Amino acid sequence: KTAYEIKECDWSSDVCSSDLTLDQLRVVADPLRQRLLTAFAQPGTVKAVAARLAEPLTKLYHHVDQLERAGLIRVVSQRKVRGTVERTLQATARRFTVAPDVLSTLEAKEHLQKTRQALAVSALQDLIRSAGEDAPPLRMIKISARLSPTALDQLETKLREMLRNLADADAPEAEVMLIAAPRALKP
Repeated sequence: KTAYEIKECDWSSDVCSSDLTLDQLRVVADPLRQRLLTAFAQPGTVKAVAARLAEPLTKLYHHVDQLERAGLIRVVSQRKVRGTVERTLQATARRFTVAPDVLSTLEAKEHLQKTRQALAVSALQDLIRSAGEDAPPLRMIKISARLSPTALDQLETKLREMLRNLADADAPEAEVMLIAAPRALKP
């Protein structure tokens, strides 16, 4: 399976993983919707997410509706605020995967490729944007390695463990991103 995982967080959704349909894959192919899905890993209102993403509130409503209609986010609570209903939304799963049977069509493969590219670009843009103008230079490392899916999972686990062990409460926060782009095996 190919996975799109929302960043690690204190997760209150009871669903750990969910297979994406082709229609859902079309929805998450959009970079802004990917950012929204990640932002809704934690319950939040559209207004709060707009502020966090530095996006105009009006720009997000259509995309939030698309995510909700696709079943990727859901309303977890609502309350009346000055005559309107304020909804708190959250992603429906912590990890979204694309099952092999969905990938059997060329259209699905094209949407998955588009989704992967948009996700990588969006993640890098967010990383650069969050650093700010006076931040030290960005450090990037590109390494090629032959790793099985199990070994890649182990790498992620060890990297998280290593970062927890190296954490220094007095140091400035650094965001670390691991993007693994496995290539198809050639016959």
